[in-house]
Amino acid sequence: MRMKIANFRLIGLAGIVFLTGYIHPDQFWQSSEVCHRLAFPSIGIESEDVGLSLPWEWNPAKPARSFAAPGLAACAPIFFLRGIQMAIHRILAIEMAITGVMCFAAVKIWMVVIVVNMESTLQTLCIFTGVNARVCVTLFYSCWAVIVLCGNPFSNAIEALLVLKGLHVVYTNIEWHKLALKLGALSSLSLFVRMTSPCFFLPMLVAAYSRSASAMLKKMGRTNESLGIMSWLTHFLKFGCVGVLSASIVAYCLVQIDTNLFGVFAGKPLENLAIGPWNGFKYNTDSANLAEHGIHPRFT
Repeated sequence: MRMKIANFRLIGLAGIVFLTGYIHPDQFWQSSEVCHRLAFPSIGIESEDVGLSLPWEWNPAKPARSFAAPGLAACAPIFFLRGIQMAIHRILAIEMAITGVMCFAAVKIWMVVIVVNMESTLQTLCIFTGVNARVCVTLFYSCWAVIVLCGNPFSNAIEALLVLKGLHVVYTNIEWHKLALKLGALSSLSLFVRMTSPCFFLPMLVAAYSRSASAMLKKMGRTNESLGIMSWLTHFLKFGCVGVLSASIVAYCLVQIDTNLFGVFAGKPLENLAIGPWNGFKYNTDSANLAEHGIHPRFT
């Protein structure tokens, strides 16, 4: 069995590494090129020399994205290359050129690390839920979405990772404060990664509250019928307040980071806060904006 899992893991990871085709513009424009602009600030927002071009969402005048997704998907490997370049220049006085191929390879390796982390989380979930881990891992590494999408720095891949982490929190914790604290932080971070994340995290929050309530009853030696409405209300308020507080702290930190980084793009501090999810929502609710991208009317 272990051999079979190892074989599927090897095939899946090999697919991630060697399938280098171009899938969608967001594969680079919403991740690697954004991080490249941060790592190499001397290059302008558009440069013909290196082919760097950032899409409209990253215009400092109207920021419609958060740096959370590209930061998790591509910043670590690209800044690693930048650090090597600076170290070689300082120690050996040699100018090392960072090519597009080097950035692409570094990000690919980083995505392999993320996928392996996803697999590890999945195996832990299998243990806690009693599901056959061999079947899950086999399906995981034979899944097109994992090999193609999660193998590239899409925001979808980071969202999938955070959803798995959220499920891990739900199934490995029963204390209400841990559930509320961790899920609040993860749900807030995931919202800044992709606006679709509430569809995944709202059911998890309901499940987490249910698990924490069951643990509370077991600890008290009580049943649902014997517990008064005030006890339920108190528990709900405690769970909700801790979760909202945790989510608010993460959101505040991300807004401050985004505002400062968009200020780097603009070359000066922004006058207003850069709230990516809210700005993106406002943009997408205007049909006139969507028409510019060739999107059909909502009623069709």
